[in-house]
Amino acid sequence: MFLVIRSIIEDRALSNDGFITNAVITRYKTSYRGYPIFEYEFHCNGKIYTGQITEPNLRSRAERDFIGRNFPVLYKSDDPTVSSPNI
Repeated sequence: MFLVIRSIIEDRALSNDGFITNAVITRYKTSYRGYPIFEYEFHCNGKIYTGQITEPNLRSRAERDFIGRNFPVLYKSDDPTVSSPNI
């Protein structure tokens, strides 16, 4: 329950106070259920921030082809550790 509430709060913060920048997928792995997990990084104020996204709908035989691909990411301006990729 806490994680759901936290996610809602973070989504609101991003929609109200978010900036868009470019991120790149740096690593691919699978969850214990076999879902793909993509790790990404982006730069903000001279620092590198990282995040990850699990996207069960992207299951295919070419997940590793996403490594090195760019995509937009929305991050909170006063706390870039809070981010949400737009894949």
